[in-house]
Amino acid sequence: MAFYSEKFYEGIGPGSASSARVVLPLLFDLIHPRAVVDVGCGSGTWLAACRELGAKGFSALMAHGSQEARCRYRPNPSAPRT
Repeated sequence: MAFYSEKFYEGIGPGSASSARVVLPLLFDLIHPRAVVDVGCGSGTWLAACRELGAKGFSALMAHGSQEARCRYRPNPSAPRT
């Protein structure tokens, strides 16, 4: 059973990406991560923003098996999984 539909993710995508572009630079300035783990990754907009900021390794976790495919999102397919 999927908790959220594709339409849901399409609707929040622009706002989620915008939020990530505001919040993540602040975090990256503080901790300078090389790799990230996104828990509850949804469609991967925050992972994409992490790639833009220079993260090289990515892991994504989702709590619900029906949405497991979303967790396999990799902003850069050649990046190693951490």
